[in-house]
Amino acid sequence: MKLKHKIITKMITKKLTRAEVDFLLYIAQYQSDSGEVIGIYYKEIIKALNISYQTFYDLKNSLSKKGLITAEKGSYTDWNICILENDFHYQSEDDKEPVVKNDPYLNLNFEIFSKNEFKAMKAGEKLLFLEFFRMQVASKGKYSIKIRVEEFYKKYKALFGVQKRVLQDYLTTLKQFFSIGIKNGMYYITALKDTMKKDSRVENQVRDEYAFHVLCRRDRIAEDESAKDTLALIKQYAKKGCNFFMLQKAILKSWKILNKGIEDVKSWRIELKPDLIHKLLLTIL
Repeated sequence: MKLKHKIITKMITKKLTRAEVDFLLYIAQYQSDSGEVIGIYYKEIIKALNISYQTFYDLKNSLSKKGLITAEKGSYTDWNICILENDFHYQSEDDKEPVVKNDPYLNLNFEIFSKNEFKAMKAGEKLLFLEFFRMQVASKGKYSIKIRVEEFYKKYKALFGVQKRVLQDYLTTLKQFFSIGIKNGMYYITALKDTMKKDSRVENQVRDEYAFHVLCRRDRIAEDESAKDTLALIKQYAKKGCNFFMLQKAILKSWKILNKGIEDVKSWRIELKPDLIHKLLLTIL
């Protein structure tokens, strides 16, 4: 649920369209620390963003051409998409353990991104919002953005490739999210209280739930009570470091047990047995 500051700048300089911004923000919710988002299913994107089948493929291709993402087939129905340069781990020199990158980023876990007022904005307005918002979140909303008026227009006319009048229109729209005023030749820009409200979702939980959903869809498993009970094991053992990948190992082991003696994997009975998976998970933790 994170976008590096430099990715936001790249979104601006590459002049992303409104639909491209929406697409990138949507998939970023589910990316791993490597920047990869597994199992992006066109039907779910179409529904979430209210776009057509063709638009989904147009967006995937246009964002690839602009150097924001790469995409490759994940299964016969979905795509694995990587947000380029938005990874948060790099390999250590001894190739033993990944090291966390400390690049500045914007956490997208805020209510504002699900509000209709944000969704309704034009591309340039959304991008300027992200530019202001990343700075406000970095200071935890304690400090206003301060910039001389002439410097503001010089900087953002060049960055956005638009004229002063267009930026003024953007600022007018953004006043529903920020307090924007001029004093002594300086712009003072401060996020309103409602703009800074955090979402109740937890990043790891969102990613694990999404990955589990992809597993169920790919293997044609009904997301019924058995599925809910299986997914609940992650939360039950969260303090022991349980995550989706551990749960997945337990699920795969359970299928081997359920299908013992059946060599043809295509003939396997694929279902979730929470009690069995629970026992196997305990051996992994």
